Amino acid sequence: SKMTTTQGKVDTLEEKQAELMNATSSFNSKMTTTQEKVETLEEKQAELINGASSFNSKMTTTQEKVETLEEKQAELVNATSSYNSKMTTTQGKVDTLEEKQAELMNATSSFNSKM
Repeated sequence: SKMTTTQGKVDTLEEKQAELMNATSSFNSKMTTTQEKVETLEEKQAELINGASSFNSKMTTTQEKVETLEEKQAELVNATSSYNSKMTTTQGKVDTLEEKQAELMNATSSFNSKM
């Protein structure tokens, strides 16, 4: 009777041990899958960081080019302003020459008339 009870307990323990081993195996399998997913996420994160770094580098280069273009534009505006100023001065001189020429033509005409 005691041996039967003991055997029953051993059988129960063996069943529990088998269940525990199955549960442990299932847990280990799930942990392996989880670890693989974590590694994949880490790889994707590294790719994202590299992509962001590359993007930031390109944006810095673009910003530098924009600043250079702004400087060149300012130089062009200054050169255009200087050109316009010189052209205004030149036009003033041309106007003066035309007035002098008209005066000379009038004087010549008057002289010719008197002669």
